Amino acid sequence: MNQRNIQNRDELSDLLTSALVINFKLRIQKTTQQLKDHSKLKLSRREIARIKTRLQTR
Repeated sequence: MNQRNIQNRDELSDLLTSALVINFKLRIQKTTQQLKDHSKLKLSRREIARIKTRLQTR
């Protein structure tokens, strides 16, 4: 999201879907020991939480 000003609920939903897909791919990489930077997983979870918070406030 990176401080983008997204006004539309549909845009937030699309952003949430893509963030969940990225999170899933990172978890698969972690399981298969291909993930080098484990902090990406933490950042991904936080990004999903931010998006969900923005969706609930609208």
